[in-house]
Amino acid sequence: MRELTDERKFSLPEAVDIILQSAAALAAAHRAGVIHRDIKPENIMLTQDSLVKILDFGVAKFGDKARQKSDLSMKTTPGLIISTTAYMSPE
Repeated sequence: MRELTDERKFSLPEAVDIILQSAAALAAAHRAGVIHRDIKPENIMLTQDSLVKILDFGVAKFGDKARQKSDLSMKTTPGLIISTTAYMSPE
């Protein structure tokens, strides 16, 4: 997504569509018990037919619901920073 936003400006309807699709994708992940934890323009892809794909769940946190379906889980330690600094909340 970063490359696209650097190349051209999106119209308001295009931008709203991308935002709504991104929110829907993240909501679906949350319903499945998966928290992305590193959402940023570089992790959002727009296909040729304008469908949003969320990429890079490498630092995602898997809740009980997701853990039941997979043996993947990333344990974190308090104070350990896992994310992209420029996109982290200040707290």
